[in-house]
Amino acid sequence: SITITCNTINGDLAIGEVCNKNTAISYNATYFCTSSSPVSPVLTGNGGGVYSSTAGLVINASTGTITPSASTAGEYKIYYTVAATAECTEYIATATVFINEAPQASIVFENGPYCTGGGIVIPTFAGNTGGVFSANDGLYIDPLTGAVNLGTNPVGNYTVTYSIAASGGCEAVSSATSIHIENPGRWIGTANTQWNETANWLCGIIPATGADVSIDSGVVNYPVIDSNITVSLHNLTIASGASFKVS
Repeated sequence: SITITCNTINGDLAIGEVCNKNTAISYNATYFCTSSSPVSPVLTGNGGGVYSSTAGLVINASTGTITPSASTAGEYKIYYTVAATAECTEYIATATVFINEAPQASIVFENGPYCTGGGIVIPTFAGNTGGVFSANDGLYIDPLTGAVNLGTNPVGNYTVTYSIAASGGCEAVSSATSIHIENPGRWIGTANTQWNETANWLCGIIPATGADVSIDSGVVNYPVIDSNITVSLHNLTIASGASFKVS
């Protein structure tokens, strides 16, 4: 007779190979995202084993289903352990998966609207770097920084999008915001009724001689032109409900 004494066997030693021949586990991908749905393994060979992994990966011990959304980003080795029996030693099959953090992005152009000739504005950004900025309707934008040159771009309403490509099991992500560029010369009446107060004008720009000026309704203060002020305009547009007073 032959007596064989053995402890835990990982892999393909003789007895484990015979008892658990071709037993293996795999998942439909190697990389998953913290936004991914639960994923179950494909088991080839003998059932009845127990699944386990290191701390941080949420895994069902009976089914091997992993839950990326509840797991911590990182690299994990998953173990499928078939317990020893009277005839067979313990057998372990393994698979490796990576959980990546889902990318996030948020952009906004603050303190708008903006005026032509007003320099360069850059959006406030939060989230993952490595994405690309783009815009619609002919707005030129720096694809890396999102910077917009107000001196070279035309008047208009635009949508700016920041896009992160799909990677590492995570889907593509994008964030969009609007930017409005217009000619200076719009009265906003923030400070008082004085024509020559910069705080009363969009972008802080007092209209130059011969400029087009518009006065919207709903502002706190409407302009009053005193006798000691000379104002020369090209076109003056006064919205319904707004006023323009010369004293």
